[in-house]
Amino acid sequence: MKKIYAIYGTGGHGREIMPELQSFLEAKLKFNPKDLVFIDDELRNETFVNNFKTYSFKGFLKSFKGNYLFCTVAVSAFQIRQRLTNKCKKNKVQLLTIQSPDAKVYDTAKIGEGSIISPLSIISPNVDIGESFHLNRFCNVAHDCKIGNFVTFGPGVKCNGNIIIEDNVYIGSGAIIRQGTKSKPLIIGKNSIIGAGSVVLKDVPSNVTVIGNPARVLNKLI
Repeated sequence: MKKIYAIYGTGGHGREIMPELQSFLEAKLKFNPKDLVFIDDELRNETFVNNFKTYSFKGFLKSFKGNYLFCTVAVSAFQIRQRLTNKCKKNKVQLLTIQSPDAKVYDTAKIGEGSIISPLSIISPNVDIGESFHLNRFCNVAHDCKIGNFVTFGPGVKCNGNIIIEDNVYIGSGAIIRQGTKSKPLIIGKNSIIGAGSVVLKDVPSNVTVIGNPARVLNKLI
């Protein structure tokens, strides 16, 4: 048996992260580039995306039956990412965390399975992150932050220390989150969206969109 590595999703993020997966694996072990593939459920037939073989999920399972299967879901919408992640687990496909060799992650940081840590990003000491976290390029997660499951940071997000970010939050490009304290961390509630370029100075409720500097509630999502 051999190990097969897949990125689930051929959108922009998936195509951006595939070279990072290749570099990540090259730094750790010997492997055949043919063992790297894409998964895209909209495909009816096998094809190639950026020179990588691409399968539907059913085709992936059938083609590599009996091998060790690993997958990272590279889809930004948390509802879809959660559904595809659960499908991988149900079919005994191991969740794979991709960390770019150009990212800096401190030893005392904890990162959940299925996460993507992009180039030129930093995760500082004593950060605790849930599963399937997407950290885009040029982001910074400072010390003592706690981040839930299926959270996404767009490029250039600055998350200062002592922040709690609950599940399913999306933070747009260039947003800045003010530092909390150990006794009173700043909290961003579940399912919320922080607009690109926003400056968050206080707690954000669950199920809202906030935008601006300082960030204010634009609407309620639920």
